[in-house]
Amino acid sequence: MNAPQRRIVMADVAAVAGVSPQTVSRVLSGSARVSDLKRRQVLAAVEALGYRPNLAARALASNKSGAIGVLVAARAHFGMVDTLVEVETAARAAGYFLVLAMEQDARADSVQGAYRYLEQRQVESIVVLAQSRTTVPVLQEVVTQTPTVLVLAGPGGLDDIATVGIEQRLGGRLAAEHLLSCGYRDLVHVTGDLGWQDALDRADGFREACLAAGVEPTVVEGRSWEVSEGFRAGRRLLAEGLPRAVFTGNDQMALGLLSALHEAGVRVPDDVAVMGFDDAPGSAWWPPPLSTVRQDFHALGGRVIEMVQGLLTGDEIRDERLMPQVVARVSTLGADALDARAQVEPAPPPR
Repeated sequence: MNAPQRRIVMADVAAVAGVSPQTVSRVLSGSARVSDLKRRQVLAAVEALGYRPNLAARALASNKSGAIGVLVAARAHFGMVDTLVEVETAARAAGYFLVLAMEQDARADSVQGAYRYLEQRQVESIVVLAQSRTTVPVLQEVVTQTPTVLVLAGPGGLDDIATVGIEQRLGGRLAAEHLLSCGYRDLVHVTGDLGWQDALDRADGFREACLAAGVEPTVVEGRSWEVSEGFRAGRRLLAEGLPRAVFTGNDQMALGLLSALHEAGVRVPDDVAVMGFDDAPGSAWWPPPLSTVRQDFHALGGRVIEMVQGLLTGDEIRDERLMPQVVARVSTLGADALDARAQVEPAPPPR
């Protein structure tokens, strides 16, 4: 009968890597006080030995829980869910785990109650994913000593809460500028749910770009972010008179709009150009492939955890913004864009 295999411990990793156990601990905790060479040696030894840290033991030894609280003060939709996934992925890679609290209605009392719930779980830091800036004063009333990072569009610059987000106003401006650069002058923006800061900022950016180009902006308020809302907006535009180009609040709304236009026999982009926002999975392969504004949620998740780690080691509170980018495809450029897409887009998975 084989004897049970001895559990690999930190000292084994240190011996293989040729460093001290303290250096191994610093690498695994994400400390910056380690040279790149030693970091690579430690990670190679961890991989070779199959070492798995004992998080409970580490928490007892360091008097730290290893937990990050995440408060989602928003209704779940594509961007929010993707951000949450990327935050969890980055946290796990850094050796943390998440404690989650969801408050979809985002009422003041429920948000504050959820924040206190996370503090009671002895989390080291709290990340708040919010849909509206009305959450800011609610948080300011309850944040005391727990390092807090707020993920939200719009300006930051808060005294007691670090902030990070993607520049939604710039995204709206880039969308309008792309349509204008294609020669379209009669533009309509169908917003997402204006209860979201993202929707407000995208609409403001769209207006700014149009006015700067001497074009009167037309903004139609959407009631949600759903495919059905895009379809409803398409039917309305068909009844009232189609513009030359439409920028929707997100890609899901664009899909609904494309469906309404297809049913009516309208050609995209020959009759109407369509642009979305998010670069949702599969949007490059819709009929026609959708021009959109890409948000890098992976980079956002990583930046959130970097800010958490910085706050936990004494960094100053700051605001950081990530930049979106236009992805131009057939729905605004025409069939000539198919060749360009083949050069930059991965092939669709086999069926």
